[in-house]
Amino acid sequence: MKRYLILLYFAFIMGLMATVMQAGIILNVKDFGAVGDGVTDDSAVIQQALVFAFANSQDLYFPSATYAVGSTLIIPQYMDYTMRGIKINCGNSTFKMLSNTTLFTSGYYNNGVLTSNFGTSNDFRYSQGIILENFKIASNVGILTATALKIQDWHQGCAIQNINSNVTEVVLQSHNSYYTLFDNIRTICTSSTARFDFTGAHNLNKFTRLMAAGAAVGYKFGALTACEFSYNSVEGVGIGLQFTSSVYDIIIEHNYCENFSDVVIQFDDYVYAATIRNNYINFVDHGTSHFLDYVPLPLNNIIIDSDNTFISMPSQSNMIKTIDNVYSSGVVIRKNKVNAASLDDLIISDTVFSTKIDWQQKIDMPGMRANVVNKYAVGNYSGKYTDGRNAAHGFEWVNTSNSILKLTTKILNSETQRIYINIYVYAPNGGLITGEFMGSTFYRYDATGVAVSTMLSLSVVNGYVQIDGFFSGTVTGCKGEIRLM
Repeated sequence: MKRYLILLYFAFIMGLMATVMQAGIILNVKDFGAVGDGVTDDSAVIQQALVFAFANSQDLYFPSATYAVGSTLIIPQYMDYTMRGIKINCGNSTFKMLSNTTLFTSGYYNNGVLTSNFGTSNDFRYSQGIILENFKIASNVGILTATALKIQDWHQGCAIQNINSNVTEVVLQSHNSYYTLFDNIRTICTSSTARFDFTGAHNLNKFTRLMAAGAAVGYKFGALTACEFSYNSVEGVGIGLQFTSSVYDIIIEHNYCENFSDVVIQFDDYVYAATIRNNYINFVDHGTSHFLDYVPLPLNNIIIDSDNTFISMPSQSNMIKTIDNVYSSGVVIRKNKVNAASLDDLIISDTVFSTKIDWQQKIDMPGMRANVVNKYAVGNYSGKYTDGRNAAHGFEWVNTSNSILKLTTKILNSETQRIYINIYVYAPNGGLITGEFMGSTFYRYDATGVAVSTMLSLSVVNGYVQIDGFFSGTVTGCKGEIRLM
């Protein structure tokens, strides 16, 4: 009699499923026998529902409840080249883990037996068009050290989104996934590992609205190509983003970075193209932490754009952890224009970080506009962004209203330098003075050619070039440009 009732029950379920499919209604996990009381282990019936849904290309819905799970749920391989996706909508339910095991993993049929594909050959057992969404992970056995979600080879049209957990050390490990959206996954839990671990290759993915507070590494990546990391939280971590393999193209933008004890972004291999823009970075009280670290390599191309906001950064030396005087010319740092109090602000000391980094910034001072310089020859321009002698100049004019002209620059003195002069001195015997210093000798250009002139001389004050001149009357003004050639 009991066997008859069981067969009758399964016949009823199959008939119901046929009716559901004909009517186009989304499959309901409770129609397969899921209880959702947070106590009864629903693993087997949820697995049955997943198998049926994927075999029949149907979406699966979980009415909001607490589903107790004692064993890993395998999401079958799905390759529908018509791009009809399957949505696993967990309906804002809670999955309460009854054991320290993975909740969801991707899988395939191995001789008819559904098994995880994690760790198999890349792309051989891939899926596309799967959306896994809308649930919370809870635990009946304390903090979970097993990775919550282990996904491999999810490609075009896949998404993992709207997930919350405060009991999972590693919430997601994705291996070799392309064209996949990782969105709105929020986790906070003390962990000595990486909260999000993207191994293998990830191409054309978008990582957005992720949170990884409390982890040693927030987001760990392997090789990346054409990806976007945006609107994420990089808080309460040791290392924010760690890239362990080559980065061919990534945009890191609109992220909130705060309370990082080591470094926000760390590149451990080649960076062929990375743009970092429009992020909020607050150092709080971490005086020894840094924004960027990288391995010195000849093909690095890293741009830190001017629309990043740095709060409470102790000094410019906290910008870059690496001191690289060989390959750092591929690093560009753009900073907003600032008002400066002294010509000292034109120079970034070569002890701060590499002198080859391309630091791009302008400063304004009363009567002066100039370019902050860090790369190659420190102070290679004084007044680079002037509009000629009719505009603000790139030097300080001292001894004003005096017959002795002193023009102070931030050009480092060198025996091999040539310093180009293009100034206009407002004095009785002044006027336009154009020429160049070769060593300490001034060669003036005029209508007759080039000739040695004693009108200007060069002195060195605190290691920097100062241009001196003597005029028969009072100097009332001086504008122009002094440039290191």
